[in-house]
Amino acid sequence: MPNVIGVIRDKWMEFGGANSFLGEPLMDEAATSDGIGRFSHFEGGSIYWTPQTGAREVMGPSATSGPPWDGSVRCWDTRSATSP
Repeated sequence: MPNVIGVIRDKWMEFGGANSFLGEPLMDEAATSDGIGRFSHFEGGSIYWTPQTGAREVMGPSATSGPPWDGSVRCWDTRSATSP
């Protein structure tokens, strides 16, 4: 299983881990291309983290689309990805 650690792992577990809507991780946690944040992609979406926003889930095509696959620009939105 890919390595998911820290606050991204905590957020994933808060949702229910592998039994949640996010499902299993698809990759090891990685740094965003700008070096500010971290991210991990899952079967049902992604979780991004920055010091400013904390860990946020992103679902749908924008979660894993690319390039760049890490979504380094769109992940800095300060609103929750699931809120209106």
